[in-house]
Amino acid sequence: MSTIRSIARRASAIAVLAFAGTCSAQYHLETNYAEPNAANDRQYLFGDLFGIRSALAEKGITFNIENTTDSFGVVHGGVSDQPAAFPRIRGTLDIDFDKLTGTHHELSFHATGLWQTGNNIGAQLGSYANPSGLDSVHVLRMDSFWLQKQWADGIVTVRVGQMAGWDFFGNQEYGGSYTIEPLNYALGNIFSNTYLTYNPAGVPAAYVRLDGFRASERPIRGFYAKSAVFSGNRNPYQQDTTGLHFVIANSPVMASEAGFLWDAPESPDQALPADRKLYPGIYRFGGIVNYNGIFIDPLTGGINKGSYLYYFMAAQAVYRAETGSNRGLDLTFAYDNSPNTVNLQNSMITVGGVYHGIIPRRTVDDLAFGFVSTRTGNAYSQLNELLLGYPLGWEKAYTLDYRAQLKPWFAVQPTIQYFDTIEGNPHRSSGVVIGLRTDVRF
Repeated sequence: MSTIRSIARRASAIAVLAFAGTCSAQYHLETNYAEPNAANDRQYLFGDLFGIRSALAEKGITFNIENTTDSFGVVHGGVSDQPAAFPRIRGTLDIDFDKLTGTHHELSFHATGLWQTGNNIGAQLGSYANPSGLDSVHVLRMDSFWLQKQWADGIVTVRVGQMAGWDFFGNQEYGGSYTIEPLNYALGNIFSNTYLTYNPAGVPAAYVRLDGFRASERPIRGFYAKSAVFSGNRNPYQQDTTGLHFVIANSPVMASEAGFLWDAPESPDQALPADRKLYPGIYRFGGIVNYNGIFIDPLTGGINKGSYLYYFMAAQAVYRAETGSNRGLDLTFAYDNSPNTVNLQNSMITVGGVYHGIIPRRTVDDLAFGFVSTRTGNAYSQLNELLLGYPLGWEKAYTLDYRAQLKPWFAVQPTIQYFDTIEGNPHRSSGVVIGLRTDVRF
């Protein structure tokens, strides 16, 4: 009974913290609101700002400010049972120079910066798979800024500037439907295994993408390939505290990906066909290589030059409730692998399903279920066996999320996560995390 009371107390504390996070993020919520995509409903909390937003958009200048807060807690099996909240406020600016100048050079600029703070739920649980995709450090930083040039009506795209590798390689197709990091953002072992950076720790980089290869003078729709080189900063927050110094450090990281889009609209703004059901899918294969970085074998102490990670990712719609709609079930799968000798998390698998609009009147809500399995590298497993008497294996995590888009500018997302064999440790058999994410666009 004492254990049940303890879990109940923790759950109550987390619920209070989550409610407080919701109230701080929510400015006004109308109770008579039914359909979050109604044409007369504003897309931002503060609307058009007296016409400023639309006037700038006509000139090719768009901006967005968004506040996302994760309020989580471990109710069972954690290192600590203290609730944790982590807010992130991000500002984004895009400039289309063609609209701004009235020319046609296919030139644009993108920049994003943020402030974030709070406590990390990952440290409270101590797992491989982080329960929150926001977990990071307290920082006020410029994340990314780049100049983009396109050719041949968008077939070739080149970006030069500062960017985060996880935003383009190994990232999840349905990330917004989840809160657990490997499904919410990107495969969680990429940084430790290759030092490909994540946002908001953007680094100097150059990026190129081809959409549709030329074959017999005609582009092949659906195929794409992209590649980039990133500075391999191992401590990006310390090496460039503000994100404004353009620091190139450590060994470079190369990333490449090729993929195929199946039965997908040509653009996100394209209307879905009314005469048939659409079953879009995307299939991707990529690789990330750190050629000259130093990686240590924990078992022998030997120095290895370089490391790599390869991955396969797929997302496919398998059921549609009606024509002209994306209501239905999409499935997603990802697998990655890297050398066993130098990487703590040498392999990761993610599997998930997202049902869009499970409540017919709430077509933009998502119900998501997922599974994440992370394998301990052989060298680390054997070292643990030598020191503590038992090897480390697979960690398994299960998650259930519901994202409710209450307004176009406001969403809430409760989650419950169950962890089995935390950090692959047979002596940490299980853990439970509950939480709430709130998302507000200003």
